[in-house]
Amino acid sequence: MAQQDNFDALIIGGGPAGISCASELKDSGLSSLILERKGQLGGQLSDVPNPLRNFAGGNYANGDELQQKLTELVEAMNLNHVLNADVTDIDLQNKTVTVASQKYSGKTIVIATGYRVNTLGLVNEKDFGLDVVYRTGQCLDHFAGQTVAVVGGGDSAVGDALELAQLCPRVYLIYRGEQCRARPDWMESAKRDSRITILLNTKVVSLLGGGNLTALKIANGQGVESELSVSRLAIKIGYAANTELFCGKVDMDDFGNIIIGKYCATSVPGVFAAGDIASPGYPRIATAVGQGVLAVAGIRTYLGQCL
Repeated sequence: MAQQDNFDALIIGGGPAGISCASELKDSGLSSLILERKGQLGGQLSDVPNPLRNFAGGNYANGDELQQKLTELVEAMNLNHVLNADVTDIDLQNKTVTVASQKYSGKTIVIATGYRVNTLGLVNEKDFGLDVVYRTGQCLDHFAGQTVAVVGGGDSAVGDALELAQLCPRVYLIYRGEQCRARPDWMESAKRDSRITILLNTKVVSLLGGGNLTALKIANGQGVESELSVSRLAIKIGYAANTELFCGKVDMDDFGNIIIGKYCATSVPGVFAAGDIASPGYPRIATAVGQGVLAVAGIRTYLGQCL
């Protein structure tokens, strides 16, 4: 719970970037308040079912395990945080953030709101465990030897289809448009690969199976529906930055990412950005953690402290 007002830093987002920032601030003798819109800390981690092996902070079975470790860190360090804190208004110039009827003020603001994966929007999309994923890199073993489908038409989708074709007997690449947007050379490779079947002007209508995925119901451009037998599905239709609240208030790139400079500083003095929504950046947990710490150097400089 928040224990005071006028914090040295208000941190919007309780994922790896926000938590690492708050812990570094605490070690630097500075106060902070994490505002997390979900009912638990960890950001997107609870949505990651696959193992996390590419993070030097540890080898975790899934996002939940790392989320629990970060929550324990917050509790052990007694870091101020508010859950279910859906920010309704923010004043970057005056460093105030409104959550429902409560207004918090700080000397600086750190934006660490993260990304969200674009989903198909199907009612049972989250019910199939590792059979339906948005990130394939860490769970290829679960896909190996299976008949799989990849939804999407960009580089990420086609790249995954090519990679999975080395492990799986049949890969369906499903895209709602008339032509995939991926790199031409990748598309040529996909068209030449006999294990890959490309279905254009096609969308997934529903997922079938009782606990385990068994098939997709798909519809072509004319609305004619059919069933496609698959046991694994990778949804690769992009990500969206959780930055709508800051549009017009801070400089962003064409993808809605917040542009940062030295020490993660944004175009607004005293406002910093870290994690997936920071540009330039790289959407990895290690990057988020590092930028969360780096932002503290910017905060200390802004507050007139020596580094």
